Amino acid sequence: EENKREMCDDACRTLVSLCLEAQSKMDNKSDKNENVWDHITAAYNKRMMSLGLHEMQRSVESLESKFSREQGQFRMYCNLRAAAAQSGADREALGTCLTKNVAYCLMCPVS
Repeated sequence: EENKREMCDDACRTLVSLCLEAQSKMDNKSDKNENVWDHITAAYNKRMMSLGLHEMQRSVESLESKFSREQGQFRMYCNLRAAAAQSGADREALGTCLTKNVAYCLMCPVS
């Protein structure tokens, strides 16, 4: 199934970049998100074609789902970093905590 297929790093970076570029439109409640996701999907698929990554093309639903998962992992990463900073945890403890609790996320820098 399309939603379960893994995305390569270039595909994931493209998706995240396009979503961040469209963030102001996504936050605009008067404009339906479906329209924004249609544009993101078209731009994403065009970029995948230009990179020769035809197998990375996705539907609107698949891209929405993937971005939602990435965003959730990034938020968890940020919350764990903030909690570690407040607790005074050392770098090694932070790395262990992140490894155990945050799945691979392209938006999360690896310490």
